[in-house]
Amino acid sequence: MTCAHPNNVMPLLSLPRSPRFCAATLRRLAGIVSAILISQVGLAAAADPARKGGERQIYRDPETGRTIWRMTVSKTNDKHCYYSEQPWNPDMTKMLWAVGQPSAQSKIGAIWVMDADGSNFRRLMDNVPYNMHTGTNAVWSPDGRRVYWGETGACDLQGNRVSRPPSDEFVRSKEEYRKGPIHITNAMCYALSPHKELLDKSPAAVRNPKWSPDRKTFMIGFSNEHEDRVTYKFTPPTVKELYLIAADGKNFRRLGDYGHHHSWGPDSRHVIFAGPKSEGLVYQAIDGSSRRVISKTTGTHASVNPQLTMAVTDCYNNTTGPYLDYLLLIHLADGRVEKLAKTPRTHARSHAWTHPNPSWSPDGSMVMYDSDESGVCQVYIVIVDEAKVRKRFGDAVIAAK
Repeated sequence: MTCAHPNNVMPLLSLPRSPRFCAATLRRLAGIVSAILISQVGLAAAADPARKGGERQIYRDPETGRTIWRMTVSKTNDKHCYYSEQPWNPDMTKMLWAVGQPSAQSKIGAIWVMDADGSNFRRLMDNVPYNMHTGTNAVWSPDGRRVYWGETGACDLQGNRVSRPPSDEFVRSKEEYRKGPIHITNAMCYALSPHKELLDKSPAAVRNPKWSPDRKTFMIGFSNEHEDRVTYKFTPPTVKELYLIAADGKNFRRLGDYGHHHSWGPDSRHVIFAGPKSEGLVYQAIDGSSRRVISKTTGTHASVNPQLTMAVTDCYNNTTGPYLDYLLLIHLADGRVEKLAKTPRTHARSHAWTHPNPSWSPDGSMVMYDSDESGVCQVYIVIVDEAKVRKRFGDAVIAAK
């Protein structure tokens, strides 16, 4: 969609002068036209083909000293993937991101891809459902040759719609999740839950489906939390549980209670999440052999690096004290907390605006995140391992001290 040409509004300016077209009427009509134009401008910005790449800015975080790459510089809401999804493709040469309108009510956006150094922007698909919490929810196909969104959408890296293999399609509703042999329903979770009395008062639903990296085990949340999609008013849950099932649809079992935001460890044998009742950041083996609290500082969206040595998380709740609005590294061995990057905010940290959602690169050398410090959401990367990044991209990509 392109912006409306000024000629498109000329008939309004040449309306006949009559009592019916008083000044108030003209103002109302002008307001309608303005709203349409603003909407079109927002959508056009989301699909703007003029962005060719090379927007990257390199500097150091003034407090932590880490090198920061600001990957997008725009007036649109640019977002990478959700924290538990992988924005980089398998060989780490390309990155997915999404572009939405510059408002909190972005509903339609576009899927874009860029080269790993921030060059060669390409718009893959327009008019994709978008929100300020998870962007377009676009993900790579397992082979990195296609991009998926929704339950069935798919395109190649030239932006052509393609068929999605039936094995990669799924069905999800408030009542069930189904993909191939896997079929999980609310009733299945309820049958294993020790919280039936609470669930009878406030029914729960399956949500937040996540495959293990080796694609052998599936994890799903079962929760009665509620957030109004229009007002974003949040109703705290009384039940939040994790359930697992094998890829062949067998061995459905309950893992336990959790507080929020579960994700897989890279070894496919552990999961990490914030424990219930302010327990702390929990690292748990899915076979039940171990469960330990790594740190009382949980952050919000935690995930573990490929080396299995550190978790990264964002902290933006007012209870996090000195860590408020930082990305943190939490060392798994001893629970040591290290500030990684400052993430200033210009809007409230709600699903209507920006959550940083940090994501590890496949080699663990970088973390991608979102920040609205410029006024709109933009895509950033912070360097964790300078030696690896220098070897891959050269010395010039590390900011001078």
